[in-house]
Amino acid sequence: EIEVVDPIPVAAIPAASRVNKSTQPLFGRGNVFIQVGAFSEMANARRLMQWLQGEGLGPVREQQFGDMTRVWIGPLDSAGAIDAMIARLNRLGLFDLQVITAP
Repeated sequence: EIEVVDPIPVAAIPAASRVNKSTQPLFGRGNVFIQVGAFSEMANARRLMQWLQGEGLGPVREQQFGDMTRVWIGPLDSAGAIDAMIARLNRLGLFDLQVITAP
C-alpha cells in the first residue's frame, strides 16, 4: 500500500535548515554547521554531544527548534573544513549529516 502525503510547506521549515540562496559568501560569517542529529528527547541529544566531544570533535552545540533538539558541529570556515569533518564523522559511523547555515 502506498500512502501519498503532502510535502512540508517551506514556511514550516526553520530558516536555519533552508538552503542558503543568498548572493553573500557562505563562509566568513561564522554560520556554517554540520547537523549530526535531531532528537525529540533532549537527553539523547546531550548523549550524542558528549560522545562527539569525547571523540575530540567540536565545537558541538545544541539548537532548539520547536520540540526538536538538533546537534550541530561548527561553525566551519571553509569547504575543506566541511569535507574533512564529514569524512571524520563518516569514519565514526555517522552518515545522515546535513550542512546548514544559521542566520
